[in-house]
Amino acid sequence: MKIKVKFFAVLREKAGVDSLTIDMDNGTRLTDLKKYLSERFWNKMKIDRGVAVAVNGEVTNKDARLSDGDEIAFLPPVSGGL
Repeated sequence: MKIKVKFFAVLREKAGVDSLTIDMDNGTRLTDLKKYLSERFWNKMKIDRGVAVAVNGEVTNKDARLSDGDEIAFLPPVSGGL
């Protein structure tokens, strides 16, 4: 199955791309994808508790089962001010 992964802000900088299309096995879960990405990018990209994950536009903290055509977005914490 193919899924699209999107990175934003500092995660995009660390990954060196803004998005990827990845072939994964049927039955892949969100934790499997996180492990794959951590291995692919080694220590350049750490996906931890501070990073929000959206599956098809809906933020989730669950270990969702992924499906063909899903779009996964990794959103780092936002900071800033005036």
